[in-house]
Amino acid sequence: MYNLKDLESVLKGESSLNQIFDNNRIVYVDNHTICKYINGKVIRTKEKCYSIWEQDEICTNCTSHQAFIEQKQIVKLQYFKNNILLVISLPIFINEVPYVLELIKDITNSMIFHDSIHHENYELRNLINRLNIISEKDPFTDLFNKKYIDKQIKEDIRNAKEKKESYILALIDIDNFKNVNDTYGHIYGDIVIKDIVSIIHKHIDGRDCWAARYGGDEFLLAFCNETYENVQSCCKCITNDINSNSYSRDNKKFKITVSIGIYQFDPQTDTYETLIDNVDTKMYEDKRKYIYNNSK
Repeated sequence: MYNLKDLESVLKGESSLNQIFDNNRIVYVDNHTICKYINGKVIRTKEKCYSIWEQDEICTNCTSHQAFIEQKQIVKLQYFKNNILLVISLPIFINEVPYVLELIKDITNSMIFHDSIHHENYELRNLINRLNIISEKDPFTDLFNKKYIDKQIKEDIRNAKEKKESYILALIDIDNFKNVNDTYGHIYGDIVIKDIVSIIHKHIDGRDCWAARYGGDEFLLAFCNETYENVQSCCKCITNDINSNSYSRDNKKFKITVSIGIYQFDPQTDTYETLIDNVDTKMYEDKRKYIYNNSK
């Protein structure tokens, strides 16, 4: 953690770091705004941190958010206007309020594979973009991962509040998935996972919606500006398609069922934490029905 004395010397341009880095700034991560540090006080501006990259929304590889969440230094390479920028994000506290200090350096001419016509820079840009995508994807399903969930839901609920739009989460959990792995083997468990992912794509592609792998046998769907009835209908179609699938191994047939919880974000009372808790509760309510029906 950066101490306040060191921070002040950086912001005043008196630190050895100022000889290394081209620029620095303080970010208030909660709403992604740039802050000024004047006479020991932090002044929050209306300028968004991502505007420096000429973007209208948060970066997919937002290191400030990750540094804030993990409370450790996070580093990235950013490609911008034919330049390669090194960005280091450091979690800091000023007057007991958490912020992130970003240190930025143009390293374009320091890259050993740089040339005057930027051929290699073009390849590096593609590599950086690909690595940023990979860092937020589950490698097996190619759905988004938990890192993306944490970042994107917070951004989504901010947008929902500002635009006064609905925001709904659906949490899908495979019933007795451990039993599938134990009885039929992990190969068949993997087949089930892949089939469910295909069904999810079938019903959400083309909508203002994204899907992520929340756990080994759990999937989270986020619906932006959809009615609750439409989301219910979509989830029912997903459930019916999954239930209609049949699997067989060694002449033994088995079917898969899922429990789904649906919860609509309440801008007056919900936070990120309560939103996740509430959709989780809804899913377990549905699962209890499954357990009850199968205990008869």
